[in-house]
Parts: sequence; C-alpha cells; structure tokens
Amino acid sequence: MTSGTSVTASESKLASLCESTFLRFWSYPNPYRDQRDSPNAATGKEVCDLLVHFDNNVVIFSDKSCSFPANDNIELAWSRWHKRAILKSAKQAIGAERWIKNFPDRVFLNPECTQPLPAEIVVDEQTRFFLIVVAGGARQACIDFFGEGIGSLMTYSEQTAGTSEGYFQPFFVNAFPVNRRNIHTLDEVALEIVLNEFDTASDFIGYLKDKEEFCGSVSFFTCAGEEEIVAHSIPRGSWRALVDEARSSGVDGVQLGSGFYEDLVKSKAYKKMRQSMRIGYLWDSLIEDVSGCVLEGTLDAGKQFSLAEHNRVLTALASESRAARAHLAHAYSGIMLRNASAGWVHLRIAVSPSNEHLIYAFVGLSPEKVKFIPDDEFRHSRRGYLLAYVHVAASRFPDANFVVGIASETGSPAQGRSHDFCILDVRENRAGIHERGRDYIQKLELTGELDPRSHSTQGLRSLLSSMRGLPQRPDERAKRRRRRKKERRRR
Repeated sequence: MTSGTSVTASESKLASLCESTFLRFWSYPNPYRDQRDSPNAATGKEVCDLLVHFDNNVVIFSDKSCSFPANDNIELAWSRWHKRAILKSAKQAIGAERWIKNFPDRVFLNPECTQPLPAEIVVDEQTRFFLIVVAGGARQACIDFFGEGIGSLMTYSEQTAGTSEGYFQPFFVNAFPVNRRNIHTLDEVALEIVLNEFDTASDFIGYLKDKEEFCGSVSFFTCAGEEEIVAHSIPRGSWRALVDEARSSGVDGVQLGSGFYEDLVKSKAYKKMRQSMRIGYLWDSLIEDVSGCVLEGTLDAGKQFSLAEHNRVLTALASESRAARAHLAHAYSGIMLRNASAGWVHLRIAVSPSNEHLIYAFVGLSPEKVKFIPDDEFRHSRRGYLLAYVHVAASRFPDANFVVGIASETGSPAQGRSHDFCILDVRENRAGIHERGRDYIQKLELTGELDPRSHSTQGLRSLLSSMRGLPQRPDERAKRRRRRKKERRRR
C-alpha cells in the first residue's frame, strides 16, 4: 500500500516527524479526494498536506513555507507573510475539514483515488477535529526583531478578533485566526519541539486538547512562544494551576513569559524522565513491525481479516502514552528477552497504565526447546497458548473489557523475531469468557495437556501465583513445608 508523496522539503520533514509520532498506519502525507477538474482528469485533488486519523480523532496539517519579505517596514512585511503563510493555510485546513465531514469515505492515499485509508473515518458526535497550520520562513526575522530567543512565534488568544485583526502586530499569532475557529499555528521551531515532547498519538492529541481548553478557559492569553505552553503541559494539565492562580487574583487571563522551557530541559528531573522513557520506543518498534506487515500484506496468518479488524489491535497498542509504553515495554522485554534455554514458555499479565479496563497478556515461547518442531507447528502451538492466556487474563481481571495478547520467541532468535497478536472483546460474552478462562486454568494446573513442569519457574507459576484466589499445587505446598523445616533446623 502506498501513500501520497511529499512534494516540498518542509512537507517531507513534516511527514517524517508525524510518522515518528503517529506511526505510518495512522499518518498519511498528501491524501486526495476524488474531486477532479474535468471528467477525464486522471487524478483527484489534494485534501491537505498531511492527515492523521487515530481512533475518533482527525488532525489536519496545512504546511506553508514562505520567505519572509525583505522590507524596512516590518509591520507591512509581517502582514504580507502572515497572509500567505498562515491565513491561506488556515482557510485550506478549514476546507479540508469541511470535505472530510461531508465525505469521509472519499479520502484516498493516492492521486488516482484507488486506495482508501487503512481505517475508515466515521464522523459522528464523538469525532474530534484539530487543525494545524505549519508556517515556516519567519524564524530569523523573528530573532532579528526581538534580538533574542529561538525564533518561535508568539501566541495570543482573542476569540473576538476576525481575519482582519491581530496580524499587524509582528510575530504574534492569534489562536483563533479565521471565523473564531481554534487553529494551532506552529512554526518550524515549535513543530519539532511539540512533536518531540509529545511523540505518541495519545500524548500529542492530549496536548492539543489541553491547549484548546487552556486558550478557551480565559478571556485573554499571551505566550512568548509555543515552547512555553509545552513547558506548562509537562506533566499534562499543569497549566490549570496558572488559570487558578490568575483567577484567585481577580484576573481572567494568563501571560507566559520566556525561559520556562529552557529551564525545564536543563533540569535533572526532566533528563531523568526522558531517560526512563527510552525503553518505551521498543513498544513503537513492535507496532511498526506489525502494522508494516498489515499494510504490505506480508502477514503469516490473519490475512483473512480486514484492515479495520487489524486496526482494533494496533489502535489499542498505539493508544498508550509514552510513559505507559515504557511501563509495558519493561513487562514485554522482561518476558521476551529471557534466556531461550531457561524454559519452554514464559508468561506475564500487565494492566494498561492508561486504561484500567485494558489488559495485556504476553506469551514468550523458546525456539531452542523445540528445534525438532517445524516452524508452522511452533507458530500453531504458540497461538494456542496465546488464546488460552488471553482468556486466563480475562477471568482473573473481571472488570477488563479488552485483553490484547502478544506472543513471540524468547531470547534473541538468529532469524529475527515473529509475533502473534489477538484482541479479546470481553464485553461480547463476559460470563462465557470468564468460564472458559477458569477452564484453561484448571487444564494448565491439573492435566498433562499443558504440563506446568515444562514451564520455567519464573513463567507459569509466577503468572498464576500472582493472581489472587488461585490454589497452590499440592507439590508446591510440600516443597514449602520442607523448606520451612530446613530453616527451623538451621536455627
């Protein structure tokens, strides 16, 4: 599956940054609509420069890089640049939003309009649209004008302003530039900062929601640069303290000066936070590997499922924040990176830090223990374990609505790593699924069909003993009694 091609350097950079943040399954550069200039035209028209469709959120990017006019009259130069780089792009973004709302099924990846989006856009009362104008070209002029700073445009909110007001003030951008529509204007500096700090779909969309709430919650708002809003959004929602403080002083507005973001990135706490989250990129790689196989049609199994069905699993994985991904990646790697000779199967259950009703079941099988089994039989056996343990997880966490199962090889396989995924919607038959999970627990504990003695001591027993209410095996109780007797003798 191919998508539109970025045609300018700034569009290519935007596409690269957004692919890192949203991943390619949900990020589409230069999508098209099947609206042609003539009946015989071979291609449709471009909708926007980049489109993100994630869950019930649609993010529209309109990119425009314009050279700042060389003019001694800075106010005239600014007004001309603002009109070309910001107002024009804002109107294009509003037009793209209007098209998608009216014709969500007529947006395509390629100019010929033959490849629909991987996940169908459903526009209803739950759908949230965000418009972003990427305006480049004024950075050096901004630095020269103020004599300091990093060149990011200043922001102010004035919902009463129309398109003819505000932009005469050099390097200040209204958060409501056209028809009182909240539009996020990011220059080339702010774009990189925002997408690097909020580099997951959950974090980035959360930032946009918070910023819109922030700007709309007070009568006036000014800011020395987008990066200062970022500094007051880590951790998320920190800006609310500013609003409360202002209102307690009888002021219905907020002014943010410069230097907050610079101080933030220099702090030890920030550096420690960033370091602790590095392992979370393992989760990104996992999503990209699987979504790549889905998009390219190279799945070993599951080809019978539609893109929409695959999207359910992938969206669950990608909905996790950066902090949540770090937590889950620790749990995942703790199973998959075990020594392949340590045991036949390793298991772990993790609750999503972002959603208490979402559970993950990780299953790692050692290829070293089954070299005599053909690969297709090994994968079939692994899928059987995966099916069993998503039901076990559902039965042990009765409030869970979804269980996502991930299975792979343990150790460092010489031929690379393969994965099996599944998602269990517990809501469809909660009682039946819980009963089936209890049946699997009995089979795994009491029959030779899935002999627990063939599992590593850190695997099945660790998983099951961590679940409250599970009875201990008789031989385990005997071992515990013998250990206690030996300890008493030593004393």
